[in-house]
Amino acid sequence: MLAKRIGIALLIKRGYTYNLIMDYLKVSKSTVAKVAEILHTSDLESQKTLNKIISDKQVDETLSKLEYNIKKLILPKGRDWSTWRKNLELDRQISEKPI
Repeated sequence: MLAKRIGIALLIKRGYTYNLIMDYLKVSKSTVAKVAEILHTSDLESQKTLNKIISDKQVDETLSKLEYNIKKLILPKGRDWSTWRKNLELDRQISEKPI
């Protein structure tokens, strides 16, 4: 449950819509709204704690995989599928490179 909340927080911070978050993470609109409210109204210490959790290497890898899967769901407008697939694969390769 906590992992989903952290995932929701990250996706909100990265600008994803409520509907996309709801569909992919299988959570209700009220859950997304509660997390968004906490993000916007929390004190500075809570923001630092959340950023620390998100920046943890294992959490970051998991959230990167989550974001990659979400990008696969967002289909391109028009007919430029080959470029979309190449960009998606390039993003995946870059995110998996060791530091």
